[in-house]
Amino acid sequence: MAHIARRPTIHGDKSRAVTVALPPTYEALADLVMSSFRMHAPLKLYLNGKVLLSADTYASISQGDSILGVDCGGNAVDMTDFFITTNAQNYGPKPLPPREAREDTSPYQPLKDNRDFGTTNGDFKRWAIPKKTEYMPPPVPKRLPFHGRTEAQDQFQQKSLPPAAEPEPEKYERPRIPFTGTTTNQDAFKKWPIKQREQMQPSRERKTCPFTARTSNQDDYRPYKIEPKQATEQEQWAPSPAKFQGVPTSRDYQAWPIEKKQEPETVERPRSLPFTGRTTNQDDFKPYDIKPRDTGEPEEAYSPHKDNRDFRPTSRDYQAWPIPKKEMFAPEETPKSLPFTARSSNQDDYRPYDIKPRDTGEPEEAYAPLKDNRDFVPTSRDYQAWPIAKKETFAPEESPKSLPFTARSSNQDDYRPYDIKPEKRSEAEPYRGSNIPFTATTTNHDDFKRWAIPKKIYVSLVPANDAFLDKTGHIAGSFLTKSKNSSA
Repeated sequence: MAHIARRPTIHGDKSRAVTVALPPTYEALADLVMSSFRMHAPLKLYLNGKVLLSADTYASISQGDSILGVDCGGNAVDMTDFFITTNAQNYGPKPLPPREAREDTSPYQPLKDNRDFGTTNGDFKRWAIPKKTEYMPPPVPKRLPFHGRTEAQDQFQQKSLPPAAEPEPEKYERPRIPFTGTTTNQDAFKKWPIKQREQMQPSRERKTCPFTARTSNQDDYRPYKIEPKQATEQEQWAPSPAKFQGVPTSRDYQAWPIEKKQEPETVERPRSLPFTGRTTNQDDFKPYDIKPRDTGEPEEAYSPHKDNRDFRPTSRDYQAWPIPKKEMFAPEETPKSLPFTARSSNQDDYRPYDIKPRDTGEPEEAYAPLKDNRDFVPTSRDYQAWPIAKKETFAPEESPKSLPFTARSSNQDDYRPYDIKPEKRSEAEPYRGSNIPFTATTTNHDDFKRWAIPKKIYVSLVPANDAFLDKTGHIAGSFLTKSKNSSA
């Protein structure tokens, strides 16, 4: 039989696979793959690692297919090796020596505390505090009488004013000229005819049907006969006959002697000396002889002037002056602008330079990752177990025995249990719904239209780990050697 060559398969890193809904176009799927795995253009997509996808064959993708992305930054090695840490590669379980068995230790015994916790309150001594000397304030000097007078008191003279003459009220006379003016309301008002309102007839009262329905409470409720409870008589409180054998701590009280306070000796107060000083105002003040001013009386009594002014409006003297018309002038001609022939300093000084693009050059050797030959030795080999001293165990102290409590509470003496019989519940009748059919509909039921929802196709996106695109745009990688070995 003739040998049939198989199509090489591109493998991907399934640990980084992402399941997404298929976008509507090929360009959207390519953008999604580059943004998900940080790939760079140019990018090629392969259906299940075999068929190259394009915009024409995009409709051949079905549910559950895997799409592998290959870009120019890929490599021909298994990507899973780069996701293993050096700790996982070098670390392995090591046998540990068995632990030594612990010796039997004696039970715990606390140390006895013989320390004397005394306070320094017993060293306190009360010292005598002398009383403060009280000083009497100096006597307040007596104020001298004030006999001065103001200028208003000396010069004021009360004058007699004649009573003001009251003018006779003038009688009001109405003008005999009839008033013929009208208001804007009287001139502009028009009387519009208003139709009479129709009298509404009273509406007829609606007769309601009697309500004969019953509630579930009326159907299921059954009254129970409840007999009144007999009130028990309250018993009078009686003290308990048991004796109280407890001992209060007040018997250990001792009255300590309290020394009396020492009263300090009284000290005589010094007597205050009289104040005989004088102020500078008392020494320098000299009273002056001030005589009242001669104001003089008015020669004639005050009388108001009569008002003979003629109040006439100045509107009668108004004259309309002629206003001369303004002279009209023809518009002036705008001057023509001269051409701008000046040059800027940039135009004069600028010189273009011949700038050639830089020669980037291609790398001589292809990129190859460096091998990591570092020796990661853990520091756990330097660990040394230090001996730990055993703790001393002490026996627990004996707890004091508590006295038996023989007292009783008032609840124990007065409580009496009552015989309460359980009540029987009646069985509830089954619920019976209404027999009337429900024929109403909602607006959602009437207006709803069922639209066809397109099904989503879910695919898995996987980055390739054994293929890449070379400089010419062709695919290369270790998947070609794997396919040759499998076909051989």
